Amino acid sequence: VIHAWGMTEMSPLGTAYSLKKKHINLSLDEKIELSLKQGRAVYGIDMKIVDGFGKELPWDGEAFGNLLVRGPWITSGYFKGEGDDALDNDNWFDTGDVATIDPMGYMQITDRLRDDGFAIDPCITLAEAEEAVWQAMAR
Repeated sequence: VIHAWGMTEMSPLGTAYSLKKKHINLSLDEKIELSLKQGRAVYGIDMKIVDGFGKELPWDGEAFGNLLVRGPWITSGYFKGEGDDALDNDNWFDTGDVATIDPMGYMQITDRLRDDGFAIDPCITLAEAEEAVWQAMAR
């Protein structure tokens, strides 16, 4: 099983998880922790995280911000021009996801944003709510 992430607007793959050669000697727990992230950007995809003012944030695994992606197969618009412009002036696509990126380039989604740009709930992330639903359905 390979953990990956993408969106229809990305046609659809954006990241994929795989260990780097330097990770072979990690403990099983460390490998599992790393595998829970969505992975690194696939060839042709650039990604970055930005704060609420559009300032790029560091890839330190701690800073979290709005995830933006760009690449040659990222959508440039929607059918019949529905919705806002899909890309900003520098061709970055706003995924609507909140993420962190570690120094090795592994991205992890931590939440999603509503259309107005605010987190769904300050006490519980949408990802946590979805996990609770999946667990309830599995019973």
